[in-house]
Amino acid sequence: FKLNLFNGSSFQAIHDGTCKIPLIPHEPYYFIVKGDSKSNHPIAFFGPIVLEEGQEFKTQFILPKTRKLPKIQVVDEANNPLEKATYLFKDAKGNYFERFSIELKSSTNEEGFFPEAGWPVEKFKIIVGRNGYEFREITIPSDLSPNQVFQIKLKEAATIQCNISGKLALPISVGILN
Repeated sequence: FKLNLFNGSSFQAIHDGTCKIPLIPHEPYYFIVKGDSKSNHPIAFFGPIVLEEGQEFKTQFILPKTRKLPKIQVVDEANNPLEKATYLFKDAKGNYFERFSIELKSSTNEEGFFPEAGWPVEKFKIIVGRNGYEFREITIPSDLSPNQVFQIKLKEAATIQCNISGKLALPISVGILN
């Protein structure tokens, strides 16, 4: 198993499953614990943890098994598969996070299908989107059969074009509030 910190640090657990990580006191840390895609465990998200100088915090992560769902497909309104659609998980607390590793990509293939492994056993939510299309929040039911094609249809997005006049140094960032 591997323990990843959001700041980019990564620590391998030793053969007995333990891992000791030095942290800067008084700073919040969020942890992501994951196995490789072959173990078929979901990603566990934990935090924030803030420690005082010399304080030690011990915790135990139990990574539940997941299910394989090889037929979650993203399509447009005409049922054409959408390649490179992405998703974010939404956990029970309303936090969003992306799952990505070399062996477990978080985007659809050329047929519009997401990777088959690593999906939670219980009902869960994902936010699905693709450049040029609207984002959708979708609930994946706990009783979805691995043999059933589950299509997520995305509508073409409305767009706005901004023309910035004047002689300004590039690049210029444009944000939007909703």
